[in-house]
Amino acid sequence: MFISKAVRSGCKVKQDNSYAIDKWPPGIKARCIFTGLLLAFIFPVCSPGKAFGNEDPNFVPDRQKVLQYMQMPPKNVCEELKQLAAAEAVEYSMVLATLHLYRSQNIKAAVYYCDYGLNTAEKNSLDKARILFLLAVISDLNNDYAACILYLERAVPASKKENNKDLLKQSLLLLSNSTYRYGDFSKSLQASKQLLEVIKEQGEELEKAHVLFNIGEVYYRTAKISEANSAATEALEIFKKAEDEKGMADCLKLLGNVFSGQGDNAKAKGHYQLATKHYENTNDWHGQGNCHFNLALIHRKLKEYDKAIDMLKKASFFYTKSGSAVGTGIAQMELGNVYYLQKQYSKAESCLEQAEFLLKKGNDIYRLAQTLEYVGDLKAAQDKDEQAGEYYKRSIQNYKATGLINEENRVKRKLKKLGE
Repeated sequence: MFISKAVRSGCKVKQDNSYAIDKWPPGIKARCIFTGLLLAFIFPVCSPGKAFGNEDPNFVPDRQKVLQYMQMPPKNVCEELKQLAAAEAVEYSMVLATLHLYRSQNIKAAVYYCDYGLNTAEKNSLDKARILFLLAVISDLNNDYAACILYLERAVPASKKENNKDLLKQSLLLLSNSTYRYGDFSKSLQASKQLLEVIKEQGEELEKAHVLFNIGEVYYRTAKISEANSAATEALEIFKKAEDEKGMADCLKLLGNVFSGQGDNAKAKGHYQLATKHYENTNDWHGQGNCHFNLALIHRKLKEYDKAIDMLKKASFFYTKSGSAVGTGIAQMELGNVYYLQKQYSKAESCLEQAEFLLKKGNDIYRLAQTLEYVGDLKAAQDKDEQAGEYYKRSIQNYKATGLINEENRVKRKLKKLGE
């Protein structure tokens, strides 16, 4: 199984630190790669352990024992698991971790069992890549990208050592997506290129197209326009042959970004509008939000501010409908910037405050850096130089963390103008 391209958004978390799975965005649900394990316990008959990549492909958990363990405190269960052979104890810990995550939505218990399983596997020289990967998935769902990345950076070499190609692909894809959302574009590109090599060996064209799209996005973010165009165009051709409308929409949107970056606004608009139609056909709210957001950037560039505001409000609507806190935050960020350009400072400040809150919540340090820069501009325009300086300094720190040197230097120049 191959994880779908990750949605650049977070998911809603309950106060008890468990997830409201019914409210997860579709792309987040697609990352629940252990669903097969969960379904095995919904039905009367358990599926063999081989279905979820266990160390022992012949392992079949005792259903009654599992149901009993699910009612017990994890600490007590782990004491009982110590009485089993190490390999069997690890298998049960993974079963329980997965069920607590996806059925009970109890993250604390899931992490407890993963930690127990990982510790046991390491002590007994058992395979551990799948445990590290599940810990990464948990961190990813919790928007803790830093922890997710650390687990994946251990899962990738472990998967190679264990010769688990499927898990290696899953780990590299999630690493690419998580580092992208965290703003570490260099690591994202590196992971995607490694993944592309693995996929080329197996000749899976659709998987190749998804990875090429991810590579194109990273190239675009790092201002390598020619490379972005090449990757997106190659991916688009594969999606067309497969009649994959969602893939086509993503590539058309990315090519719109490329043309916009080249200053060809007419071509950019045409690609965004065509992508929007494909997103509508696939009921992709987030994709529609992206297209309206990008159309707004063109209107802003052309100083058509009223049209930009209209598009950004629509983008915010679609992002909210898709459940994307980060998407809504980005729309509010640019809405605040347009209001700033119109010198409607009160409205700008309100939007930027919302954007900062949502982007902090989503842990998107790249977009947070942009928001802080915009707030710095706003404060400077109001002759509040001291406050502006503080926001610029915070923006510089975030840009530095993403490795975007040009953006970092741009804000440093703004800071210098303040006499800092």
